[in-house]
Parts: sequence; structure tokens; C-alpha cells
Amino acid sequence: MACLPDRPLAHPIACLRPRARVGRSGPSGATCRQHRAGRRRAGWLLAALFGSALPAAQAAPFAWITNQGSDSVSVVDVAAARVVATVAVGKAPAGVAASEAAGRVFVANAEGGSVSVIDIATRAVVATVPVPDGPVGIAAAPDGRRVYVAAWYGNRLDAIDVAAGRVVVSTPVGRAPAGIAVSADGATVYVAERDDDCIAMLDAATLAPRARIRVGEHPFAIELAPGGRELLALNVVSNDVSVVDVAARRVTATLPVGLAPYGVAFSADGRRAWVTNQHEESVSRLALAEEAGGQGGSGAPDRTGQPGVTGSASASSLANATVPAGETGQPGPAGVRFTPRVVATFVGAADYPEGIALAGDRLLVVSWMNDEAVLLDPASGRRLASVALGRNPRGFGRMLTGR
Repeated sequence: MACLPDRPLAHPIACLRPRARVGRSGPSGATCRQHRAGRRRAGWLLAALFGSALPAAQAAPFAWITNQGSDSVSVVDVAAARVVATVAVGKAPAGVAASEAAGRVFVANAEGGSVSVIDIATRAVVATVPVPDGPVGIAAAPDGRRVYVAAWYGNRLDAIDVAAGRVVVSTPVGRAPAGIAVSADGATVYVAERDDDCIAMLDAATLAPRARIRVGEHPFAIELAPGGRELLALNVVSNDVSVVDVAARRVTATLPVGLAPYGVAFSADGRRAWVTNQHEESVSRLALAEEAGGQGGSGAPDRTGQPGVTGSASASSLANATVPAGETGQPGPAGVRFTPRVVATFVGAADYPEGIALAGDRLLVVSWMNDEAVLLDPASGRRLASVALGRNPRGFGRMLTGR
């Protein structure tokens, strides 16, 4: 089935750089900077107050966060809530793919027409691979031997052989390709065709197309849930999340979230997920499998800037689709129903939140507007600390490593 957009093509740069907006402090650059400085001072105060009381992280993870405005990557020690290194890369880095198997972090330089390859151990760039036409989305194969890159302006998917350090196969895809996901067995690559409202499925070895699945309006980020049976597509125009059964190759549920959903993170068991909402300064918490005693409550940001929490009961329009066990051809956990739904919204979680990752018992959210990473309690959304980054950080993709 052909997947065609329902409206004219939006200007592609909107997904590479957020547009200027009128915020609480007004539209001018000066007031935006004042607003940003105030928010950063509040973050520093919170870090001073709570930094020593942060719960111990499970494995001292590191986050590799792209800074599109300063052409660098900030390496954040999540346990210590501080930057331990800054790595210069190409121009306007956006996408990131951290691969423990390869011992590398791969960075898509959107305006530099290249992919920077960073050695995890030395935290230095060891190679630069030319990838023209605005590389944005990027993902590594599970074995670390290949890296897949979406050329935004070229409507193309490239596969890089890591050992050879070059593109070895390319294929045309739909318009404005963005997020990429790779199956756990390394056999299938999924690409968000943003301006065609589709997800493309391709053979990972040859990049031959297998199927196209229509989702919501303008999918940008995509990610496979742990277990690989479901894929989530974040649709930045229809403001919802499409839940895709990858075996059946169809959407089984659509979950309305906040404005312009951008990034997604999963719990290790795949029962929970968190979605950043760019234009709403919030994070939606999802239950993907039946979750006892969901987090609820109500509220708004208080005077300290702590995010409020709204429960799913207040959002009667949210979908609550039940998928019978085994429908995807693979049984789910015993006694667990796959019932994707929104259970909470962390209001005021971050200013223009983009990339997101669950690092042990902390939820890391990248704030494009405030040039910082915010650490939240994943259950309540309570702010624990913040870390100053480079300019216009994005963190689009998988950014965590254990060292």
C-alpha cells in the first residue's frame, strides 16, 4: 500500500532545528536567554540541594549527548550528574548511536555531511565517514559491525561497514527519513519516512524493502520495545504514538500524547516507556503491559519548578487497546496483557525536551532550550538534578554506554 502525506510537505529544517517561539519570557533572543539563564540557575540550585542525596546508580552509565549548536558531544556521568568529557565532532550533530559491541559512539552530523566515530575508551574521534544530504537518524546493528544512517535531504538509507569505515550499500527510501531501529537479530532495519507518514521495513544485509506501514502524521523517532515484538513511532504532527505489531505489520494502538513527541525510552522489561513532548515541556509515561497500581495524581508546576503529574483518568480520549496474548505470533509474559496506554504526564519536566534515556533509576531528559540534561525520578517525574551541556543539545537516538 502506498503511503502518501495528507498535506503538503513541511519545511524539512523544522525537524533539524526548532523554530523560534514565543515563550513565557517573550519572543526576543534576549528574553529567551534570560529565561534560559533563570532555568539553569534553578537547575544548579536543585543539583546543589539534591546532588549528594541522589540514589546510587546501578551501573554508572554514561550518556553521549549531541550538541547541535556547538558541534560537540557531551559525555555525562549519570551517577555523578556531571560532564566528564566534551568531544568535538562535525557540524550540527543530531543523531547518536552508542554501540558497546563496536566500542564506538556514532554521531550523525546533519550539516557536516558526515558521521563521526568516537572511541568509547579514549573518548576521541577515530574516524569520519562521509554521508551527504543531511544525515540525521542513525542506529547500529546489535553486533556493532554495521551502522545505518538516514540522509534527510537525499531520501536515502546508507549502511556503513564499521571495519571498512565507509558506506557499502545505499537504497532510496521515503521522504525525509529520520529515526532508525534495528531488530535484535540484526536482520531487519526500520526507518521513519517522516513526510510519507510511513515506517519502512528493509532487509538489513541488502537494504531491500520488505514492507511499508502507515502510521500517524510525520513519524520522526522510532524504537523497538525490548523483546522486539512492538515498535513505537512518535508522530510529531498528529501528536500521538503509533504502536506497531512488527510481525503483523500493522498498527494495533494509537496513543495521544503531548505536542510534538520527539524521543522515547523503555524500561528493561519493556512494560513501561517515556516520551518527550517537545512543544509541551512535558514527558508522557506509558504502560505498555498491564501495570498494577498506576501512577496518578494531579497538579501543576510548583514554585521550585518541580514538574506536576497528571493521571490518565483526566485524559478520557486516550486509547486503551488490548492485544490478546500471542496475536503477534510470539507469546507475552505469563498473565500479562499488552494494554498500551498513557498513565501519567510529567508537566514542566524540561524546556523543549528532546532526547531521553532511562539510566538505572534515573530518567535523563535533554532540554534543547536550556542547554542541559535533566535527571528525573522515572515514577513521579520529580527533578533530581540537572547538568549543563553544550548549545542546543539533542541526543536523538541511543546514547547510553556502561563506560
